[in-house]
Amino acid sequence: MRAQPLTWRRLTERASAAAVVVAVVAAVAETLATVAAGQVAEHLTAGLVGLLAALLVGGTLLDTAARTTFSGVVGRAEGTLRADLLHAALHQPLPALEEQAVGEVLDRVDDDARQVGVLLRRSGWGLGRAATRSVLA
Repeated sequence: MRAQPLTWRRLTERASAAAVVVAVVAAVAETLATVAAGQVAEHLTAGLVGLLAALLVGGTLLDTAARTTFSGVVGRAEGTLRADLLHAALHQPLPALEEQAVGEVLDRVDDDARQVGVLLRRSGWGLGRAATRSVLA
């Protein structure tokens, strides 16, 4: 088993591409919803309100599906990172491990991988979502 470097390539899967495509479609729906909201403000009709509701609900559902898919991709990458860290930690010479407190190495392996996953799930997704909507707006 050869460890991968810690880059964005750990996230390259078909599911990642699908999540990005669905997220872009959700962003387009939300952008079109702002246009529909402007039309509703000018000419209130049941059809425009229905269109606005469909765009907002559809955009939200698509964004949730994309975010869930991306979270699964990040979870798999997090597991791979955890395995790589554990492999590296357990292949250290014993004198290097004797200086560590009991359980500290395993805590670091688990906590560091979890923190990277949380950062990608929250901040990474939020940044990508904001950038996509900014470009479309």
